[in-house]
Amino acid sequence: MLALIRSIPAAALVLPFCASAQFTVYTSTNSDLTSDFVTGLAPDTNGVWVATTEGLNHFDGLTWNNWTTGNSNRAADIVTDLAVDNDGNLWSWNYDQGCSVFDGTTFQQFTGADGLSDNSGSNVMVLNNTVYAGTYSGLSTFEGASWSTINTGSSDLPNDDVRDCDIDGSGGLWVPTFGGGIAYFDGAWTVYNTGNSDLPYDEVLVARVHPNGHVWIGTRNGLVDKNGDEFVVYTTDNSILEDNDIRNIEFGNEGEVVICTRYGGVYTIGTDGTWASYTTLNSNL
Repeated sequence: MLALIRSIPAAALVLPFCASAQFTVYTSTNSDLTSDFVTGLAPDTNGVWVATTEGLNHFDGLTWNNWTTGNSNRAADIVTDLAVDNDGNLWSWNYDQGCSVFDGTTFQQFTGADGLSDNSGSNVMVLNNTVYAGTYSGLSTFEGASWSTINTGSSDLPNDDVRDCDIDGSGGLWVPTFGGGIAYFDGAWTVYNTGNSDLPYDEVLVARVHPNGHVWIGTRNGLVDKNGDEFVVYTTDNSILEDNDIRNIEFGNEGEVVICTRYGGVYTIGTDGTWASYTTLNSNL
């Protein structure tokens, strides 16, 4: 059984993956989903939040609820990422309108005027109850009172376009950048790029720290399993991947790696190293 979203209780969203896996498909035609262009998911204790380009949705297994600029104080209908904090509040990134937090009643908006590094970006993460917002002008963090920013001007971050982050077991911060490779901060900065490592591409979209300590990295041109100083790179040339553009990586309850590609479907790597693929050709995706 695989739980596909990190930092959330595993029971909140569990999907079965096996040789004959089939998916329940929700669209704007067969449900109250506001758009078929789904950009993010975040489970909570009552169901799952769904981000789309035409509003925010929540599904509890039976009923859909929707929030748009027409029926709430949301700043934008385009939602590109979601995360739930330890208090159950929903954080959302609102395309070019900054980010917001929703307490179930009201959306509180944060923009550059509130200390956010940029109104434009794509990602929001909650790690150890700190909010991280990946923007086009650096990585902004929020710890309950104010925002602070890590960027190329204040640190050795190699690029200001930040698409993700994760924290390892030692408290070190992994920061993928779109064009500068991936950076690691544990009191000092270390940058891995195509010039000084086996990273296959400097446009890095995602990094996830596995419970066993391996760092899985998704680039526009390949998947990386980083174990210490060793980079193992998977592409369409040496694996069953049908697309090298890796858009998301998550882990299952038993340590399986789940890889989402841009055009080639979903893949899993079991703890025994066995790969499986789920595409429009072998499933009802």
